[in-house]
Amino acid sequence: MPTSLSSYSQLQILSLPDNEFDGPIHSEVGRLSNLQILEFGTNHFTGIIPQEIGNLVNLVELAMEDNQITGSVPISLFNISSLQVLSLWKNNLSGFLPREIGNLTKMHLLQLSGNKLRGIEEVKELLNKKMHCLQRNEKEFHTMNCSKQRMILVRVI
Repeated sequence: MPTSLSSYSQLQILSLPDNEFDGPIHSEVGRLSNLQILEFGTNHFTGIIPQEIGNLVNLVELAMEDNQITGSVPISLFNISSLQVLSLWKNNLSGFLPREIGNLTKMHLLQLSGNKLRGIEEVKELLNKKMHCLQRNEKEFHTMNCSKQRMILVRVI
């Protein structure tokens, strides 16, 4: 990913899925302050999710699924109150999911399967407290706010 992308400060959508991009996701992506959609899914990105992504306060969708991203999910990500879609499934993420995940009150879709994350049970409990309806099966945890027809899907390993 070229670091020069950070010079496009008015960019609202950066969609690069299903390519053969590799290497790290540079921290400069956090300078794209008007970004609303960031899609890096199904590539070969490595390294960590930069903490600077938490600076993207207008972000509505973050999709980084199906890469080789490692490390933990940065807490700064859970302070993006506008975030509605967070798709991080099928990476090599590890560590605990922080309680700050509860800050994502506009979340519609949360996909975390295929990682080595811990704290999934706590996330389920936290989401269950915020929502009215609940559906489960062996591999997925669905929770729905019946009054707003909002669904959060957490896929577990």
